Amino acid sequence: MPPARSSPTIVVVGIGNELSGDDAAGLRVARTLKHEPLPPHVSVYEAGMAGFRLIDLWMDSDLCIVVDAMDAGEAPGTVREFDAGEVVSSVFPEQELSVSSHGARLKEALELGGALGPPYIPRDVRVFGIQMDPGQGGLGTAGLSPCVEQACREVITRIHELWRTYRRQGVVQPGTVA
Repeated sequence: MPPARSSPTIVVVGIGNELSGDDAAGLRVARTLKHEPLPPHVSVYEAGMAGFRLIDLWMDSDLCIVVDAMDAGEAPGTVREFDAGEVVSSVFPEQELSVSSHGARLKEALELGGALGPPYIPRDVRVFGIQMDPGQGGLGTAGLSPCVEQACREVITRIHELWRTYRRQGVVQPGTVA
């Protein structure tokens, strides 16, 4: 059994395509966080089109926070927070979390990690989906729409809150992965 850690480990993974407008929202969040002073127990990755590589990034972590663009038909810039169970259970439409262009979808990475068990799946997983602006971008478009830029700032604030909560309590509810 590995030695007990004094601090829970937290991984933030930004997913996206830099060349596809608002689809780069997760990357923008990760890039911004990487330029901030990070607590020693926090790692941040720009994963691009990660697919199953996500498992390598979150392996052995206590909490993984994934940020990606979504296409859920909501108002552009809407932020939704999901736990791993909601992503895996397919409660949401197939295209809601727009990671299909990134190889394996987040759902498949969570399913495989869950099937393999610890250390391949974090104890807690949070997914922030940022609604893309359907009128902005597409392949070959650089930059985020203003509403998605604002949503990225909101997600960064919410991530800081999760860090503080997790550090104090060692758990985030209700996102426990069973």
